[in-house]
Amino acid sequence: GVPLDRLCLEQDQIEKFVNNHREHLHPQGHATFFPFKVEENFFVAYVFWNDARWLEVDVFRLSDGYVWGAVYRPRFVLPQLAL
Repeated sequence: GVPLDRLCLEQDQIEKFVNNHREHLHPQGHATFFPFKVEENFFVAYVFWNDARWLEVDVFRLSDGYVWGAVYRPRFVLPQLAL
């Protein structure tokens, strides 16, 4: 029941999190997801460690209809909402 806008991070918040909290990214090369919005479009930044142990980032539109498998237990980073 929470509007999607309230679950989005600012792009600078995503960058700061990745730079300052790498220990919270998925350790086994699977994704950590960060939702964000540009104008009226919703996206997810897909951050992961590649085989060379470098961070990679892909961006997907939430409207693309792609379904990520739960078998890899992706992590989501969301803003803390006030109750």
